[in-house]
Amino acid sequence: MYRKKLILLSQIAAFVILCGGTAVKAEVGNNLLAQTEADTKEEHFAVANVSTKLNIRQDPGPFSQIVGKIPACGLMKVDGYEDGWCLITSGDVTGYVSADYLYSPAESMRIIQTAGMADMPVAYKVSPVRQQLIDFASQFIGNPYVWGGTSLTKGADCSGYVQSVYNHFGISLPRVSAEQSKMGQRISVDQAQPADLIFYARQGVVYHVVINLGEGQVLNASNQKKGICISNLDSAHAVWAIDVIG
Repeated sequence: MYRKKLILLSQIAAFVILCGGTAVKAEVGNNLLAQTEADTKEEHFAVANVSTKLNIRQDPGPFSQIVGKIPACGLMKVDGYEDGWCLITSGDVTGYVSADYLYSPAESMRIIQTAGMADMPVAYKVSPVRQQLIDFASQFIGNPYVWGGTSLTKGADCSGYVQSVYNHFGISLPRVSAEQSKMGQRISVDQAQPADLIFYARQGVVYHVVINLGEGQVLNASNQKKGICISNLDSAHAVWAIDVIG
């Protein structure tokens, strides 16, 4: 037997409900939604609508610790919703993702049916060292940019900032960005994880280094006007990244 149940949804991102083997599309919005619910256990699934990877955070909010990442068109089970954030499980990672980065119900259903759940990518965990490094580096946002400097408090340039941050975690890097770019494992910018280093170059000459935060944002000692700050990734000049954490 089926029963009617009123479910209050407040601007929740769309997800697919697989109910007793039958796919049911749940519309989202600000109003009460009358939805037919089976007595059998429901499972709610969503698909990541991103071009690279979607951050999974420990708690709802853009500044919460990143505990995992899910690739483009990755599959996740939705367990709850809170203020624009969905509590999800994907692979062996559980956490929150922004509801803004999920496909609509119809598109999610199409992707799941076309790809098949067994063949869809799932999330992977992010090393706690990476998050610890980002948390440490973020403490110095607002401090000054000083050409040739290496002090996290009194002032540093881009490579001096990076060198001092990574040295705090026992990772030794050369002093200048061009030499830093030769360290670790070189990867594409799209493959960069949080805490990987991304390098900017003109005509093949590296001139700037930033710490990747993910989702198109980086942490860097920018210039004398901005100091140490969070910036948008300059994709026009970002040439490659390196992984020195592993």
